Amino acid sequence: MTTELLWALLIAGAMLVVTPVFVRWHFPKAQPAARRRILLGYYVGEVLVLGYWVVAITGSR
Repeated sequence: MTTELLWALLIAGAMLVVTPVFVRWHFPKAQPAARRRILLGYYVGEVLVLGYWVVAITGSR
């Protein structure tokens, strides 16, 4: 495993931890169901970015 891939995984893990706090802070009056939908959208985006990073770093297609 390359150093770049380890950094990408570390950043992705940090994003998974920080995202719920970020959503609560930016959308304090959102109902729980709406907050879950917002979180789901952020998590889908994070997974897409992580997948792009892994492909870009490893060079696989």
